[in-house]
Amino acid sequence: MSGFRKSGNLGQLWIPTNDGSPVLNAPLTPNASFTIMGKTMDSLGSFANRFLSHPLKHWNLGDNITVRPFVRLSGIVGNAQVSPTSAQNSKVDVSAFGIYNDCSGGPSGSATPVAAAPAVALTKAAAGLCWNLIVVDSTGNVSVIKGADNATLNTVFGSAVGNIPYCPVGSFVIDAVQMTAVDKQVVATDILSSTGTIIQEQSGIPNFQIIALKGGILLDAPLPLCHTGAAERVTYAQFMSLDGSLAPVYDTTDWKFDGKTTTTKALAQGDLAAQSIRTEPMTWSGSFSKFHIDMTMAKIAMNVQSGYVKLFPDRNVPGEYFEGAVNWSAFGMGTQVGQVEKDSISFEGNGILESYP
Repeated sequence: MSGFRKSGNLGQLWIPTNDGSPVLNAPLTPNASFTIMGKTMDSLGSFANRFLSHPLKHWNLGDNITVRPFVRLSGIVGNAQVSPTSAQNSKVDVSAFGIYNDCSGGPSGSATPVAAAPAVALTKAAAGLCWNLIVVDSTGNVSVIKGADNATLNTVFGSAVGNIPYCPVGSFVIDAVQMTAVDKQVVATDILSSTGTIIQEQSGIPNFQIIALKGGILLDAPLPLCHTGAAERVTYAQFMSLDGSLAPVYDTTDWKFDGKTTTTKALAQGDLAAQSIRTEPMTWSGSFSKFHIDMTMAKIAMNVQSGYVKLFPDRNVPGEYFEGAVNWSAFGMGTQVGQVEKDSISFEGNGILESYP
């Protein structure tokens, strides 16, 4: 395991004074780059369009399901299978499945049902080869988009001749079939599955991490740019934003934190580590010594048990600091009225630790 340690002489604990402001069914915006600890991770060429964010940051990570962030990729749910129609030329059967157009209703929201579509007609090429892209729209209607005829076909989406035709925005890719000019039976090998070049747009793929501090998610892989205009399907979130709801519980004169990852580089320290370490959040924890706190805020802090810390490496450079979401595991206070001094408070990091500027 790789470890690291940081310390300083000015730290602040910020806690939410309420659950935050609700944001419902909000689309997230893909970012061309992902920056953490002042490092632009796209220098590795692997983080472009993987970080999707909302303008409001500091999402509430409370355990209550009513405030906990919920994110859903729009797309197909269930097993949308495509198979050749028996005794038919240029036709396929599409099984029943469902679609999520957004995250309305939160975790209990229902998928729009899509009825089985038997004998969906495909179109052969007049000469050479062509693509037939099978899609479903937001209402559950299954249709086919024929690509231009060409001597050869490319396995990328685009408007150029020979490419797979774009899927309309708001619809989802089910499958793609290569067709020839020959009047032949469609066979199973003509149909590219989700393990091949064509990726069926499943709502549950790819996996992602919620990064509450930065107000977004980090996908394990970028979404295919397979929609009109080289766009990706939309990802939606509902959350409680703590922007404007965080208040400091005074500060400490001494802080430290320790962290570790499963590789030799710690991404939260700004190293250009391999993206594989992003499959799990880094582990970090810390403590405040000689912690000064207001009694009223202390009572709130004891109830919420979570918040954010700001850690200043140099008291004389207040614009430079670390920030991260935390849960505290040890918290107490003296008997003095008003300002009190407590020996220490311990906290566990929840997700990444970011640095500013």
